[in-house]
Amino acid sequence: MKRFPEACAKSILESDGIKIRQLKYIPEGHNHFVFDALLNDGTAVIIKFTNKPAGGERRDSLFGALQSIEREAGIYKLVKNESGLPAPEIYFHNVGCEFPYIVVEKLPGVLWSEYIKKHNYSREVFLDSIEKLGADIAVAQQVEFPSYGNIWGSQRVEPEGIDNFISRFRMIMNYRFGLAEQAACFSTVQLTGVKEFFEHSFEKLESIMVNGADIPPVLVFTDMHAQNFLVDESGKPSGYFDLESAQAAHPALEIYGIKFFLLNYFDTESFEQAHECFFRGYKSEGGMFEPLNLSHNYLETILAAGRVFELAVSYHGVTDGLRDNWSRRFNKILEKIIRTGSMDYPAVGDILREKNGQPLKPE
Repeated sequence: MKRFPEACAKSILESDGIKIRQLKYIPEGHNHFVFDALLNDGTAVIIKFTNKPAGGERRDSLFGALQSIEREAGIYKLVKNESGLPAPEIYFHNVGCEFPYIVVEKLPGVLWSEYIKKHNYSREVFLDSIEKLGADIAVAQQVEFPSYGNIWGSQRVEPEGIDNFISRFRMIMNYRFGLAEQAACFSTVQLTGVKEFFEHSFEKLESIMVNGADIPPVLVFTDMHAQNFLVDESGKPSGYFDLESAQAAHPALEIYGIKFFLLNYFDTESFEQAHECFFRGYKSEGGMFEPLNLSHNYLETILAAGRVFELAVSYHGVTDGLRDNWSRRFNKILEKIIRTGSMDYPAVGDILREKNGQPLKPE
């Protein structure tokens, strides 16, 4: 993705009357351009531009959701007002200009990954922060919706009228199968086998879950990884800002993601300890996902399998010197899930660690 020039960003902002004193590009994200900025009055802000001109359409590879500044603004307002969790205040957004953008409050704290590194990868610090995150995730899941789907704002979910989470999950996987067919990253035989695995899983889930949804649709951030939330000096989350994929979903959709990107940050022993700490915090705030419930566990595993499949597709053909073999490796993990029925979260951590750079074992 080509970098969006600071001069171009400044020109667009000033045409809307937003005076910029300082603008610094943040090299993060695939679907947007982000700047750390200072307004003329000294206000610190974060500015995000989409990398798709107005009138164009971009959908994410996770849920087929329309990526929209309007949608992101609605999610921030919902999280801040209905959950009470720290999401940024929206100062300005323009969805009609050539490159739609949003200007939001710069939240306090540091990225979780930087916090863990600053504390020399301390096991104690890692586990304590994970427990505090668990409590927040339970608080988020107290916000309910009328339907399963992509959140656009308070009580606004698209598509409408889906009251069965397995039906929603089927829709998501069919979308991902379509992306896989376009990318030609699986042979016809392989893709047929994967589809059969998921269809069998859907049928099993429908037989063990009441109407496919024993918990109503709740707020799920999704895609919670080490670089997309902030923490304060004590390790407590102080800002959630990368929420463009938020869903009204079963809590399992969040739980698998937390394991996929955070609990497995170090080795298997640390993963097991982090699992215990996360759920201690989660249960302290009334979290509804039950780690010992067989249907919840099975749903979590199949959701994780769906994400492994999505990543195998997304990284197909990537040759950047770091992720050249990630598609093949995620495919191997998927094959193991299909073969054994279990999800190897530490194996995912081994792949992601190559990018994040943390050691295998905490101190």
